[in-house]
Amino acid sequence: MSFIKFFKRSAKLSSVNSTNAKKPFYRRKKWKVFFVVLGIFLICLTSFLAYIYATGSKIFENGFGGSSLVRAIKGEKLNGEADGRVNILLMGRGGENHPGGLLTDSLLIASIDVKNKKMALVSVPRDLYVPIENHGKDKINAAFAYGYKDYLSDSCKKKKQSDCTDDASISGAQLTRETVSNVLGIPIQYHIMIDFEGFKQLVDKIGGIDIYVDKAIYDPLYPDKEMKGYDPFHIKAGQQHMNGEIALKYSRSRETTSDFDRSRRQQQVLSAIKDKTLKAGVLANPKTVLDLVTIVGNHLRTNFNPSELKALAEMINGIDQNAMITKVLSSASDSYLVSDSSSGTFYLKPKSGNFDEIQDMVKNIFSGDSQDKTVLKVEVLNASKTAGQASKLASELETNSQFNIVAIKTAQEKSKATIIYDYSGGENKTAVSFLEKKYNAKVVQKTRDTSDGVDISIIIGDDFSASS
Repeated sequence: MSFIKFFKRSAKLSSVNSTNAKKPFYRRKKWKVFFVVLGIFLICLTSFLAYIYATGSKIFENGFGGSSLVRAIKGEKLNGEADGRVNILLMGRGGENHPGGLLTDSLLIASIDVKNKKMALVSVPRDLYVPIENHGKDKINAAFAYGYKDYLSDSCKKKKQSDCTDDASISGAQLTRETVSNVLGIPIQYHIMIDFEGFKQLVDKIGGIDIYVDKAIYDPLYPDKEMKGYDPFHIKAGQQHMNGEIALKYSRSRETTSDFDRSRRQQQVLSAIKDKTLKAGVLANPKTVLDLVTIVGNHLRTNFNPSELKALAEMINGIDQNAMITKVLSSASDSYLVSDSSSGTFYLKPKSGNFDEIQDMVKNIFSGDSQDKTVLKVEVLNASKTAGQASKLASELETNSQFNIVAIKTAQEKSKATIIYDYSGGENKTAVSFLEKKYNAKVVQKTRDTSDGVDISIIIGDDFSASS
């Protein structure tokens, strides 16, 4: 009986194996499961790539096709790189749904010295009175609006003007870039523009930013969202963690502080975003990256292509971040600009009557000036009983191309006298002597290893006067 069972069982297995041998491999159960999983994966991948393509097509003004991706992988040089300097215009504006959204609220030039691997930020005030092609003279923040509206009225070929907004934005950005280029006397190869909502979402998505606030701010005249009333803004002095909403207000507020302070705060925020993105591993999280792509897709525009952005990221990664040069065009004392309200509207105009001095400063920003002076890194610490003194002193020195203000802080201990700590080993006697006389300060020589990478520290005492 056991022999008969064994015979039947062997016959059954033989029949099953024979049947499987006759079936094509793709009809077998395990292969069916594999193909189902593969199909789902390909659908998801295709959807993801289609989303990335659609988003990229909105972000990049010059297109986002297969050739762009190939060049991004292969690598590509930036415009201006062969000449040794790449200049990028960074613009912030309200956006189409924001009152006055076509006016650029902030304008900064990020300039890169390719050979020496240095970077400079130059803030241009929005009230600067400049010539705008085909529109006479106006505030520089109106250039985008002029270019945008010109396109809609003269070049829009579509039935609905609302379908031309992307091309109109390109036109506005181009006119702004050309206007700033003419004023500063340098070629500006690229621009990046983001609106307020995109800025807030971006800061929130990276988990907020940390900034040291040198002086408490209370701005009762900060405009509300409808630009019809006020939404008072207040922030305390000291180290502060800011979400997107607070960071935007910190960047925009100017009613109770100077244009210099406002521009410096914008530079602080930009540096904080860069540091948080690069150092906190934000770009290593796939979900965060996808969310950031969505944000910038809806709110950011640029004439970079993907391969150029890759080259830019590699270039910035090789720059000494502690050697960052920051300059602000302001109406502070010893500055290049003066205020003018003779027409009934507030403007900032060149003190000399033309832009020659400003252009000379910008062109020679990496060498100090035409005599190739060494640019000294300076930190300013307020050790006096009066708040805001560090910002005042920095405001006075900011327009001197030999001094790069790298930090503004509050000293841990108070001091009656203003002291200058010289970490340069006596190599910069002329500059130190200038500061000594200007602020009637005592000079103390210190070894560099105690200075956190700066050449000079100015400790403001109770005897300091910003007008000295």
